[in-house]
Amino acid sequence: MRPKVSILPARSVTSSTTDTLDVLVRISTPVQEAGAARPPLDLVLVLDRSGSMRGLPLALAKNAAKLVVGQLGPDDRVAVVAFDHRVEVVAPLQEVKDLAQLESLIDTLQVGGSTNLFGGWQTASRLLLYGAEQGRLSRIVLVTDGRANVGLREPLIIGEHVAQAQTQGVSTSTVGVGVRYDENLLETLAGTGDGNYHFAERPDELEDTLQTELASLKATLGRRVSLGLRGVKVKDALNDFGRVHSGRLALPPLRAGRTLDLVFRLIVSDEQKLALRLAWDDATGERHSEHVMHTFLAVPQGFNELEQAEVVRVREGLLAARAQRTAAQLADIGDLSGALLALSSIRNRLQVESLRSAISLTSELHQLGEVERRLRQNNRSAASKLARKQSYAKQSGREG
Repeated sequence: MRPKVSILPARSVTSSTTDTLDVLVRISTPVQEAGAARPPLDLVLVLDRSGSMRGLPLALAKNAAKLVVGQLGPDDRVAVVAFDHRVEVVAPLQEVKDLAQLESLIDTLQVGGSTNLFGGWQTASRLLLYGAEQGRLSRIVLVTDGRANVGLREPLIIGEHVAQAQTQGVSTSTVGVGVRYDENLLETLAGTGDGNYHFAERPDELEDTLQTELASLKATLGRRVSLGLRGVKVKDALNDFGRVHSGRLALPPLRAGRTLDLVFRLIVSDEQKLALRLAWDDATGERHSEHVMHTFLAVPQGFNELEQAEVVRVREGLLAARAQRTAAQLADIGDLSGALLALSSIRNRLQVESLRSAISLTSELHQLGEVERRLRQNNRSAASKLARKQSYAKQSGREG
Protein backbone atom coordinates (compact mmCIF):
# COMPACT_ATOMS: atom_id res chain seq x y z
CA MET A 1 0.00 0.00 0.00
CA ARG A 2 1.71 3.14 -1.25
CA PRO A 3 1.05 6.59 0.22
CA LYS A 4 -0.12 9.41 -2.02
CA VAL A 5 1.89 12.64 -2.00
CA SER A 6 0.24 15.87 -3.15
CA ILE A 7 1.49 19.47 -3.37
CA LEU A 8 -0.83 22.46 -2.97
CA PRO A 9 0.49 26.06 -3.06
CA ALA A 10 -1.47 28.68 -1.17
CA ARG A 11 -1.69 30.71 -4.38
CA SER A 12 0.08 31.29 -7.68
CA VAL A 13 3.47 32.96 -7.98
CA THR A 14 3.58 36.65 -8.89
CA SER A 15 5.17 36.98 -12.34
CA SER A 16 8.56 38.62 -12.90
CA THR A 17 9.44 38.43 -9.20
CA THR A 18 10.90 36.11 -6.64
CA ASP A 19 7.99 35.28 -4.37
CA THR A 20 7.55 33.89 -0.85
CA LEU A 21 4.88 31.22 -0.95
CA ASP A 22 3.33 28.82 1.58
CA VAL A 23 3.00 25.29 0.21
CA LEU A 24 1.12 22.36 1.69
CA VAL A 25 2.59 18.90 1.23
CA ARG A 26 0.07 16.20 2.08
CA ILE A 27 0.99 12.54 2.55
CA SER A 28 -2.06 10.26 2.63
CA THR A 29 -1.74 6.61 3.60
CA PRO A 30 -4.58 4.31 2.43
CA VAL A 31 -6.84 2.45 4.82
CA GLN A 32 -5.85 -1.18 5.27
CA GLU A 33 -8.01 -3.69 3.48
CA ALA A 34 -10.37 -5.69 5.66
CA GLY A 35 -8.59 -8.72 7.06
CA ALA A 36 -5.14 -7.50 6.01
CA ALA A 37 -2.37 -8.64 8.32
CA ARG A 38 -0.48 -6.02 10.29
CA PRO A 39 3.13 -6.27 11.49
CA PRO A 40 3.36 -8.04 14.87
CA LEU A 41 4.28 -5.88 17.85
CA ASP A 42 7.00 -6.14 20.48
CA LEU A 43 5.81 -3.85 23.27
CA VAL A 44 7.46 -3.09 26.61
CA LEU A 45 5.41 -1.21 29.20
CA VAL A 46 7.70 0.64 31.62
CA LEU A 47 5.83 1.67 34.77
CA ASP A 48 7.00 4.11 37.43
CA ARG A 49 6.34 2.69 40.87
CA SER A 50 8.23 5.31 42.89
CA GLY A 51 6.73 6.75 46.06
CA SER A 52 4.88 9.54 44.25
CA MET A 53 2.77 6.92 42.42
CA ARG A 54 1.29 5.72 45.72
CA GLY A 55 -2.44 5.04 45.74
CA LEU A 56 -4.66 5.86 42.79
CA PRO A 57 -1.93 6.69 40.21
CA LEU A 58 -0.26 3.27 40.44
CA ALA A 59 -3.59 1.44 40.68
CA LEU A 60 -4.85 3.11 37.49
CA ALA A 61 -1.50 2.61 35.74
CA LYS A 62 -1.75 -1.12 36.47
CA ASN A 63 -5.34 -1.23 35.20
CA ALA A 64 -4.35 0.58 32.00
CA ALA A 65 -1.41 -1.80 31.47
CA LYS A 66 -3.66 -4.83 31.87
CA LEU A 67 -6.15 -3.35 29.40
CA VAL A 68 -3.40 -2.89 26.79
CA VAL A 69 -2.02 -6.39 27.30
CA GLY A 70 -5.50 -7.82 26.81
CA GLN A 71 -5.83 -6.10 23.43
CA LEU A 72 -2.69 -7.56 21.89
CA GLY A 73 -2.95 -10.12 19.12
CA PRO A 74 -1.72 -13.74 19.10
CA ASP A 75 1.48 -12.84 17.24
CA ASP A 76 2.32 -9.84 19.45
CA ARG A 77 4.77 -9.96 22.34
CA VAL A 78 4.82 -7.90 25.51
CA ALA A 79 7.07 -7.30 28.51
CA VAL A 80 6.54 -5.26 31.66
CA VAL A 81 9.31 -3.36 33.48
CA ALA A 82 8.84 -1.43 36.73
CA PHE A 83 11.20 1.04 38.37
CA ASP A 84 11.71 3.07 41.48
CA HIS A 85 15.37 3.41 42.56
CA ARG A 86 15.66 -0.22 41.43
CA VAL A 87 14.55 -1.78 38.15
CA GLU A 88 12.57 -5.00 37.92
CA VAL A 89 11.57 -7.07 34.90
CA VAL A 90 8.05 -7.95 36.02
CA ALA A 91 7.38 -10.03 32.89
CA PRO A 92 9.98 -10.87 30.20
CA LEU A 93 9.18 -10.47 26.51
CA GLN A 94 6.55 -13.08 25.62
CA GLU A 95 3.42 -13.81 23.64
CA VAL A 96 0.15 -13.31 25.52
CA LYS A 97 -0.65 -16.99 25.97
CA ASP A 98 -1.69 -16.70 29.61
CA LEU A 99 -3.41 -13.35 30.08
CA ALA A 100 -4.45 -14.09 33.65
CA GLN A 101 -0.85 -14.77 34.66
CA LEU A 102 0.38 -11.52 33.11
CA GLU A 103 -2.39 -9.58 34.83
CA SER A 104 -1.47 -11.21 38.11
CA LEU A 105 2.18 -10.19 37.68
CA ILE A 106 1.15 -6.60 37.00
CA ASP A 107 -1.07 -6.63 40.09
CA THR A 108 1.94 -7.51 42.27
CA LEU A 109 3.50 -4.08 41.72
CA GLN A 110 3.90 -2.02 44.89
CA VAL A 111 5.22 1.51 45.36
CA GLY A 112 8.86 1.91 46.29
CA GLY A 113 11.39 4.69 46.64
CA SER A 114 13.11 7.11 44.23
CA THR A 115 12.96 7.40 40.41
CA ASN A 116 15.56 5.66 38.21
CA LEU A 117 13.78 6.54 34.98
CA PHE A 118 16.73 5.91 32.66
CA GLY A 119 17.38 2.54 34.28
CA GLY A 120 13.81 1.50 33.53
CA TRP A 121 14.04 2.64 29.91
CA GLN A 122 17.48 1.04 29.43
CA THR A 123 16.28 -2.34 30.71
CA ALA A 124 13.31 -2.20 28.35
CA SER A 125 15.51 -1.33 25.37
CA ARG A 126 17.79 -4.27 26.10
CA LEU A 127 14.83 -6.64 26.20
CA LEU A 128 13.76 -5.46 22.75
CA LEU A 129 17.22 -5.28 21.19
CA TYR A 130 18.20 -8.75 22.40
CA GLY A 131 14.92 -10.23 21.24
CA ALA A 132 14.67 -8.31 17.97
CA GLU A 133 13.24 -10.14 14.98
CA GLN A 134 12.81 -8.97 11.39
CA GLY A 135 9.36 -7.67 10.49
CA ARG A 136 8.24 -6.75 14.02
CA LEU A 137 7.46 -3.27 15.41
CA SER A 138 9.31 -2.61 18.65
CA ARG A 139 8.05 0.10 21.02
CA ILE A 140 8.77 1.17 24.60
CA VAL A 141 5.95 3.00 26.38
CA LEU A 142 7.20 4.70 29.55
CA VAL A 143 4.68 5.94 32.15
CA THR A 144 5.83 8.25 34.95
CA ASP A 145 4.55 11.00 37.22
CA GLY A 146 7.90 12.23 38.48
CA ARG A 147 11.39 13.45 37.80
CA ALA A 148 14.48 11.27 37.47
CA ASN A 149 16.52 11.53 40.67
CA VAL A 150 18.57 8.31 40.55
CA GLY A 151 20.97 7.25 37.80
CA LEU A 152 21.39 9.17 34.54
CA ARG A 153 19.22 12.32 34.57
CA GLU A 154 20.42 14.69 31.83
CA PRO A 155 17.78 14.86 29.04
CA LEU A 156 20.27 15.37 26.20
CA ILE A 157 22.44 12.41 27.20
CA ILE A 158 19.42 10.16 27.76
CA GLY A 159 18.11 11.35 24.40
CA GLU A 160 21.31 10.15 22.72
CA HIS A 161 20.73 6.65 24.09
CA VAL A 162 17.11 6.72 22.95
CA ALA A 163 18.11 7.94 19.48
CA GLN A 164 20.66 5.14 19.18
CA ALA A 165 18.01 2.55 20.05
CA GLN A 166 15.69 4.12 17.50
CA THR A 167 18.26 3.60 14.73
CA GLN A 168 18.23 -0.09 15.73
CA GLY A 169 14.46 -0.30 15.38
CA VAL A 170 13.29 0.42 18.94
CA SER A 171 11.02 3.47 19.27
CA THR A 172 9.95 5.17 22.50
CA SER A 173 6.72 6.86 23.56
CA THR A 174 6.23 8.60 26.90
CA VAL A 175 3.25 9.30 29.14
CA GLY A 176 3.47 12.02 31.78
CA VAL A 177 0.95 11.65 34.61
CA GLY A 178 -0.15 14.65 36.69
CA VAL A 179 1.74 17.95 36.78
CA ARG A 180 5.01 17.12 38.59
CA TYR A 181 6.90 15.19 35.91
CA ASP A 182 9.77 16.56 33.82
CA GLU A 183 8.13 17.47 30.50
CA ASN A 184 11.45 18.43 28.92
CA LEU A 185 12.81 14.93 29.56
CA LEU A 186 9.70 13.09 28.39
CA GLU A 187 9.36 15.18 25.24
CA THR A 188 13.05 14.64 24.47
CA LEU A 189 12.65 10.87 24.83
CA ALA A 190 9.61 10.83 22.55
CA GLY A 191 11.20 13.13 19.98
CA THR A 192 14.52 11.29 19.72
CA GLY A 193 12.74 7.95 20.00
CA ASP A 194 10.35 8.55 17.06
CA GLY A 195 7.39 8.13 19.39
CA ASN A 196 4.43 9.94 20.90
CA TYR A 197 4.43 12.27 23.90
CA HIS A 198 1.26 12.04 26.00
CA PHE A 199 0.01 14.13 28.92
CA ALA A 200 -2.45 12.45 31.29
CA GLU A 201 -3.34 15.37 33.53
CA ARG A 202 -5.41 13.06 35.73
CA PRO A 203 -4.58 9.40 36.45
CA ASP A 204 -8.03 8.35 35.21
CA GLU A 205 -6.98 9.44 31.71
CA LEU A 206 -4.35 6.70 31.53
CA GLU A 207 -6.57 4.02 30.02
CA ASP A 208 -7.61 6.21 27.07
CA THR A 209 -4.04 7.42 26.64
CA LEU A 210 -2.54 3.93 26.43
CA GLN A 211 -5.32 2.73 24.13
CA THR A 212 -4.59 5.67 21.81
CA GLU A 213 -0.92 4.69 21.84
CA LEU A 214 -1.70 1.05 21.03
CA ALA A 215 -4.06 2.00 18.20
CA SER A 216 -1.38 4.23 16.69
CA LEU A 217 1.17 1.43 16.86
CA LYS A 218 -1.18 -1.14 15.32
CA ALA A 219 -1.86 1.19 12.37
CA THR A 220 1.84 1.59 11.49
CA LEU A 221 2.66 0.56 7.92
CA GLY A 222 5.93 2.39 7.22
CA ARG A 223 8.99 3.27 9.31
CA ARG A 224 12.20 5.24 8.84
CA VAL A 225 10.22 7.76 6.79
CA SER A 226 12.11 10.63 5.19
CA LEU A 227 11.29 13.49 2.84
CA GLY A 228 13.71 15.34 0.58
CA LEU A 229 13.04 18.64 -1.23
CA ARG A 230 14.98 19.91 -4.26
CA GLY A 231 14.78 22.84 -6.62
CA VAL A 232 13.61 25.60 -4.27
CA LYS A 233 14.85 27.51 -1.24
CA VAL A 234 13.07 26.73 2.04
CA LYS A 235 12.63 29.89 4.11
CA ASP A 236 10.76 28.16 6.94
CA ALA A 237 9.33 24.74 7.79
CA LEU A 238 6.29 25.19 10.01
CA ASN A 239 6.41 21.62 11.30
CA ASP A 240 9.13 20.52 13.70
CA PHE A 241 11.03 17.53 12.30
CA GLY A 242 14.56 16.35 12.78
CA ARG A 243 16.82 15.26 9.95
CA VAL A 244 18.37 11.97 8.91
CA HIS A 245 22.08 11.68 8.07
CA SER A 246 21.42 12.59 4.42
CA GLY A 247 19.89 15.92 5.45
CA ARG A 248 16.35 14.89 4.52
CA LEU A 249 13.51 15.48 6.97
CA ALA A 250 12.79 12.61 9.37
CA LEU A 251 9.00 12.10 9.36
CA PRO A 252 6.81 10.07 11.73
CA PRO A 253 5.76 6.52 10.78
CA LEU A 254 3.14 6.08 8.06
CA ARG A 255 -0.15 4.99 9.61
CA ALA A 256 -3.05 3.34 7.78
CA GLY A 257 -5.86 5.73 6.96
CA ARG A 258 -4.00 8.77 8.26
CA THR A 259 -2.89 12.01 6.61
CA LEU A 260 0.32 13.87 7.40
CA ASP A 261 0.30 17.59 6.55
CA LEU A 262 3.45 19.67 6.19
CA VAL A 263 3.70 23.37 5.35
CA PHE A 264 6.82 24.95 3.89
CA ARG A 265 7.44 28.65 3.28
CA LEU A 266 9.35 28.67 0.01
CA ILE A 267 11.13 31.28 -2.07
CA VAL A 268 10.13 30.59 -5.67
CA SER A 269 9.80 32.19 -9.08
CA ASP A 270 7.70 31.59 -12.19
CA GLU A 271 8.03 28.05 -13.65
CA GLN A 272 10.43 26.95 -10.90
CA LYS A 273 10.09 23.27 -10.08
CA LEU A 274 9.78 21.61 -6.65
CA ALA A 275 10.85 17.96 -6.52
CA LEU A 276 9.93 15.74 -3.54
CA ARG A 277 11.17 12.28 -2.63
CA LEU A 278 9.35 10.33 0.07
CA ALA A 279 11.09 7.17 1.29
CA TRP A 280 10.10 4.54 3.86
CA ASP A 281 10.64 0.96 5.03
CA ASP A 282 7.73 -1.45 4.96
CA ALA A 283 7.11 -4.05 7.66
CA THR A 284 9.65 -6.44 6.13
CA GLY A 285 12.37 -3.79 6.04
CA GLU A 286 12.21 -3.27 2.26
CA ARG A 287 12.89 0.34 1.22
CA HIS A 288 10.37 2.18 -1.00
CA SER A 289 10.20 5.67 -2.45
CA GLU A 290 7.71 7.99 -4.14
CA HIS A 291 8.71 10.93 -6.35
CA VAL A 292 6.52 13.98 -7.04
CA MET A 293 7.25 17.19 -8.96
CA HIS A 294 5.36 20.48 -9.07
CA THR A 295 5.85 23.49 -11.37
CA PHE A 296 4.90 26.89 -9.93
CA LEU A 297 2.84 28.97 -12.35
CA ALA A 298 2.58 32.76 -12.26
CA VAL A 299 -0.17 35.35 -12.44
CA PRO A 300 0.32 39.01 -13.45
CA GLN A 301 1.37 41.51 -10.83
CA GLY A 302 -1.63 43.14 -9.19
CA PHE A 303 -3.83 40.07 -9.70
CA ASN A 304 -5.86 39.59 -6.50
CA GLU A 305 -5.93 35.86 -5.75
CA LEU A 306 -7.33 34.40 -2.56
CA GLU A 307 -5.22 31.84 -0.74
CA GLN A 308 -6.32 28.21 -0.88
CA ALA A 309 -8.48 27.61 2.19
CA GLU A 310 -6.99 24.20 2.99
CA VAL A 311 -3.45 25.57 3.00
CA VAL A 312 -4.56 28.39 5.29
CA ARG A 313 -6.26 25.95 7.68
CA VAL A 314 -3.20 23.74 8.07
CA ARG A 315 -0.79 26.68 8.22
CA GLU A 316 -2.73 28.45 10.95
CA GLY A 317 -2.92 25.26 12.98
CA LEU A 318 0.85 24.90 12.84
CA LEU A 319 1.37 28.54 13.76
CA ALA A 320 -0.96 28.05 16.73
CA ALA A 321 1.14 25.05 17.81
CA ARG A 322 4.28 27.16 17.57
CA ALA A 323 2.64 29.87 19.70
CA GLN A 324 1.68 27.28 22.33
CA ARG A 325 5.31 26.23 22.64
CA THR A 326 6.31 29.88 23.09
CA ALA A 327 3.64 30.30 25.77
CA ALA A 328 4.91 27.18 27.58
CA GLN A 329 8.46 28.50 27.59
CA LEU A 330 7.29 31.84 28.99
CA ALA A 331 5.18 30.13 31.65
CA ASP A 332 8.18 28.03 32.68
CA ILE A 333 10.15 31.17 33.57
CA GLY A 334 7.22 32.74 35.38
CA ASP A 335 6.21 35.24 32.68
CA LEU A 336 2.45 34.66 32.81
CA SER A 337 1.59 37.97 31.14
CA GLY A 338 3.92 37.15 28.25
CA ALA A 339 2.44 33.67 27.89
CA LEU A 340 -1.10 35.06 27.87
CA LEU A 341 -0.10 37.70 25.31
CA ALA A 342 1.34 35.02 23.01
CA LEU A 343 -1.92 33.06 23.19
CA SER A 344 -4.07 36.16 22.74
CA SER A 345 -2.12 37.25 19.66
CA ILE A 346 -2.44 33.91 17.90
CA ARG A 347 -6.11 33.61 18.90
CA ASN A 348 -6.86 36.97 17.29
CA ARG A 349 -5.02 35.88 14.15
CA LEU A 350 -6.99 32.63 13.94
CA GLN A 351 -10.28 34.45 14.32
CA VAL A 352 -9.39 36.82 11.47
CA GLU A 353 -8.19 34.03 9.18
CA SER A 354 -11.27 31.96 9.97
CA LEU A 355 -13.52 34.74 8.70
CA ARG A 356 -11.30 35.78 5.79
CA SER A 357 -10.88 32.30 4.37
CA ALA A 358 -14.22 30.84 5.50
CA ILE A 359 -12.54 27.97 7.36
CA SER A 360 -13.12 26.35 10.73
CA LEU A 361 -10.37 26.66 13.32
CA THR A 362 -12.58 25.63 16.23
CA SER A 363 -10.28 22.86 17.43
CA GLU A 364 -7.23 25.14 17.47
CA LEU A 365 -9.13 27.88 19.31
CA HIS A 366 -10.34 25.34 21.87
CA GLN A 367 -6.80 24.13 22.51
CA LEU A 368 -5.59 27.70 23.04
CA GLY A 369 -8.48 28.33 25.39
CA GLU A 370 -7.63 25.29 27.53
CA VAL A 371 -4.05 26.47 27.98
CA GLU A 372 -5.18 30.03 28.69
CA ARG A 373 -7.69 28.82 31.29
CA ARG A 374 -4.97 27.03 33.24
CA LEU A 375 -2.71 30.07 33.07
CA ARG A 376 -5.44 32.34 34.42
CA GLN A 377 -5.88 29.87 37.29
CA ASN A 378 -2.13 30.31 37.93
CA ASN A 379 -1.63 26.61 37.18
CA ARG A 380 1.59 27.17 35.26
CA SER A 381 2.76 23.58 35.36
CA ALA A 382 -0.46 22.15 33.88
CA ALA A 383 -0.61 24.92 31.28
CA SER A 384 2.98 24.31 30.17
CA LYS A 385 2.54 20.54 29.97
CA LEU A 386 -0.70 20.77 28.01
CA ALA A 387 0.74 23.37 25.62
CA ARG A 388 3.85 21.28 24.99
CA LYS A 389 1.85 18.10 24.43
CA GLN A 390 -0.51 19.81 21.96
CA SER A 391 2.34 21.56 20.19
CA TYR A 392 4.37 18.35 19.91
CA ALA A 393 1.42 16.39 18.49
CA LYS A 394 0.65 19.02 15.84
CA GLN A 395 4.17 19.98 14.77
CA SER A 396 5.49 16.41 14.68
CA GLY A 397 2.46 15.11 12.77
CA ARG A 398 1.36 12.74 15.55
CA GLU A 399 -2.16 13.94 16.30
CA GLY A 400 -4.78 11.32 17.05
